[in-house]
Amino acid sequence: MLAAPTLIEPGVFGIFRPVLLLPKGILAKLTPEELDAILAHELSHVRRRDNFTAALHMVVETLFWFHPLVWWIGNRMVEERERACDEAVLKEGRRPEVYAQSILNVCKFCIESPLVCAAGVSGADLRKRIEEIMAERNPLRLTLTRAAMLAALGVSVVSVPFAIGILRAQTLPPPPQYKFEVASIRPGDPNSRQVRIMPGPQGGLRTENTTALELIRFAYDLRPFQVTGGPAWIRDEKYNLTGTPDQAEELPGPGMSREKFESQFNRQRQRVQALLAERFGLVLRAETREMPAYALTLAKGGHKLSESSDTGKPVNMRVGRGVVNGAGTSIKMLTNSLSQVVGRTVLDETGLKGAYDFKLEWTPDGPEGGGPSGESGPSIFAAIQEQLGLKLESKRAPVPLLIIEKIDKPSEN
Repeated sequence: MLAAPTLIEPGVFGIFRPVLLLPKGILAKLTPEELDAILAHELSHVRRRDNFTAALHMVVETLFWFHPLVWWIGNRMVEERERACDEAVLKEGRRPEVYAQSILNVCKFCIESPLVCAAGVSGADLRKRIEEIMAERNPLRLTLTRAAMLAALGVSVVSVPFAIGILRAQTLPPPPQYKFEVASIRPGDPNSRQVRIMPGPQGGLRTENTTALELIRFAYDLRPFQVTGGPAWIRDEKYNLTGTPDQAEELPGPGMSREKFESQFNRQRQRVQALLAERFGLVLRAETREMPAYALTLAKGGHKLSESSDTGKPVNMRVGRGVVNGAGTSIKMLTNSLSQVVGRTVLDETGLKGAYDFKLEWTPDGPEGGGPSGESGPSIFAAIQEQLGLKLESKRAPVPLLIIEKIDKPSEN
């Protein structure tokens, strides 16, 4: 037991070798019976190792500061530890009115300790405590069922934040397996509306006037509605990118199969993913949300697509205003293009396999109107059914999204 020159309330300090600290002059403010009750209260804290549990919970609050249940448990712990000590003091035979008066006298002459992990006498809801002391509240017996419930609650408080962290880590996009050996990033033309993505040196990649958002969409094969977050500059500032792989790649052309084309295209996407992570400091988080979507299905009478007989010709997909041309393309490539046009995920529910040739024309929405020829024509939905023998059906479906957690402007080189 030590005396302190401050007016901080009596309290137990320390974990492994606890010390009772009394403010100087407190003995003159309390009767011997009141002092005995205060000492009994503090000794109860020592026997219960309350300082240790309080310090342990402070660590939990530091690690899981974002979890509201952790803070609620902390407040409840302070209330329950004071209630338990009050019940122990009364159980040892101290008179309720004397014990209540001793607490009030301490509060009258001392201030509460600012340390949460130091067990004092005036913690928790003081008015409620005094009422319970005077009513000689009987403690509830800790039955096996109640102990099991408390244990389950404790496990959930610790395990739920860990589970959230594990699930969050699992939703990060997988790291790319390929990257550019040499990459150059320079500012693009801020006034140009022409965006180009084309083959680069050694079968690499070259882009003109592409924004960071367009690079992200290209790298992860996403539609505009599948990327959220990030600062405004990723949609406005334009860059010219030149990426060269460590080994020369075959350029797309006559004789390249669809499978080889898609494999090479996938490697290019992964190289851009690596570049975005290294040069833009891009950090993404994957998420799936239930959103409006379309299902591409067979219309009555079957499809009107032409099966591509020449498997050696290059794969070609062109998307323009009011027109989509496909040569040797898969239904997946068609649904990806339609997603870009209709602004929703388009799911392939046709059951069609293989490669197809087609041409789809419709009248775009908007003030300009008119199809590719400038004449009025069908809507995208009518054109798909009339020209392709397919149809779009509205539905809700889980849609994969990427949330931009962090991105920086790249340095020029």
